[in-house]
Amino acid sequence: MKKIHENLAFVDLMSERYGELRAMIEKLTNDEIIDNHLSSSQWYVITIIYKRTSSLSQLNDWMNLSRQAIHKAIKNLQEKNIVTVSDVEGNKKEKSVTLTQYGESCCEKYINIKHQIELYIQKQIGVENMKLMKTYLGKDWHLEDFKVD
Repeated sequence: MKKIHENLAFVDLMSERYGELRAMIEKLTNDEIIDNHLSSSQWYVITIIYKRTSSLSQLNDWMNLSRQAIHKAIKNLQEKNIVTVSDVEGNKKEKSVTLTQYGESCCEKYINIKHQIELYIQKQIGVENMKLMKTYLGKDWHLEDFKVD
């Protein structure tokens, strides 16, 4: 464990670990697809629309990114032939976004690397500890009820 992790508070430790994992997954996947380097926000869009068609307004609702960041990511992904953008029938203002075959292939590599990292971590901490971690992280912590004293 990095020395910095020893004294971090829970939220900071979670954030640090998340950042490390996300950076590792993105770097390994970018290395694997070779012909394109994708940003974090582009990977985020890809994983959200994988195996579905989504409208731009749905992406705005689902993602914790600004509208401008989503549009920029979509434009860049379209230029890289990873997504297609098309008009929504009956709505002149709305656009839908779908992964191309190449985009699905990129996303599947990303998912595979995430799975391999998860198995590696499970091997490091043990099957039971991994199950517990997933259980605790998946629980509703009722954060909406939290009030500062």
